[in-house]
Amino acid sequence: MTYDGARVLYNARFDAIRPAAIARCRSVDDVRACVGFAATYDVPLALRSGGHSYGGWSTGMGLVIDTAPLNAIDVRGDHAIVGAGVKLIDLYGALGAVNASVPGGSCATVGVAGLALGGGIGVMSRSWGLLCDDIVAADIVTADGRVTSCDGQREPDLYWALRGGGAGSFGVVTSLTLRTHPVGSLAVAFLSWPWTSARTVIAAWQDFMGQAPDALWSNLHLDGDSGGAQLTLYAVHAGTTASLATQLDRLDALSGIRASRSLALRSFSDVTLIDAGCFGRTVSQCHLAGQTPDGTLERDTYAASSIVANAPLSADAIAALIKGFDPVAAGTAYSVIYDALGGAVSRVAPDATAFPYRGALGVLQFVVHWSDASHQSDALTALRSHRAEVAARSSNAAYANYADPDLADWPQAYYGANYPRLQRVKRTYDPGDLFRFPQSIKP
Repeated sequence: MTYDGARVLYNARFDAIRPAAIARCRSVDDVRACVGFAATYDVPLALRSGGHSYGGWSTGMGLVIDTAPLNAIDVRGDHAIVGAGVKLIDLYGALGAVNASVPGGSCATVGVAGLALGGGIGVMSRSWGLLCDDIVAADIVTADGRVTSCDGQREPDLYWALRGGGAGSFGVVTSLTLRTHPVGSLAVAFLSWPWTSARTVIAAWQDFMGQAPDALWSNLHLDGDSGGAQLTLYAVHAGTTASLATQLDRLDALSGIRASRSLALRSFSDVTLIDAGCFGRTVSQCHLAGQTPDGTLERDTYAASSIVANAPLSADAIAALIKGFDPVAAGTAYSVIYDALGGAVSRVAPDATAFPYRGALGVLQFVVHWSDASHQSDALTALRSHRAEVAARSSNAAYANYADPDLADWPQAYYGANYPRLQRVKRTYDPGDLFRFPQSIKP
């Protein structure tokens, strides 16, 4: 692999960053050597698993520790030992072969380690919880160069922090042991409404998901560009299409609007490919070009932010949400994806892991894409303004995995009441702040 091939992230927005060196670590000893070198010579570090940091913090001007080659997957009964470099789609593929899975996300090439350490939201979250809830153990190289294994009995404070406390603050995770779950077929549905119905449907959907069974997960998609805006819903149900249809009838009744809908029964593996935008492709094809010999996915250019909806959005907040699409900035494509939480997520205490928002209804992800650099400034201005307008009418709480470099008071926004404990863990394992970036936990 060339230097330029190794340095770029998924997001082309950060292509101008040129690290002094990139270490593609093939062993834990490689990681230890890099950490020791950085500590000795005070070299800035950036840690990379999948290279999807929304803030661009999977790269930097110093030494990048890239764990992509640590990509072994060892399935043992109802657990899987997963190397820090494993991509989500590869984990889904390996577990699918034994009819099992984890509550991961939808992005095919995201690193499992980074996803899990920040929380991990996906279509099975209401049934199984967050991905961080299924971290049984972790191996991590800390600032002193030691390889530390942590779980509920060994180094329990570090284990607590790694489950939702975000990636990159406490050391270099080299492997995770994850609890897995047996899987079967899933009923999936796609719904759509006229954009003029958005205010009514969003309010009804919040009521709908607040009363939904754990087996049902869904998210709303608000998508817009120069051609206008559209409102759609994606639903996944651990049951039959008939039972899913019955649930969706309830949404129609709450909104008073009959949605256009399509339903199908799919294998769990098919659902993971649908989520990734890879339906009809193989797992190997569901990678970025160059990651595998037949990878077909392309990089993107975007910025994002988030709001955790600790309560249903008010009428004023919904109005502000819709107004952000009137109009969409020229030369951009804009989306807000409103993922449902609740269910199993809510049955974990807010301080049991570092992820604090256990009672939240859902998470809104704001994403703006552009292809021409001349549109970047307008895109970022629109994103910041829209997020601020909705937050002013709802909450400034945010999701650490959707890192926003411009977020005010990010420690409180991401971690709430859990931030002081995260700082205590940081002082224990990295008092010199070797592992640092703009939104890392501070000692």
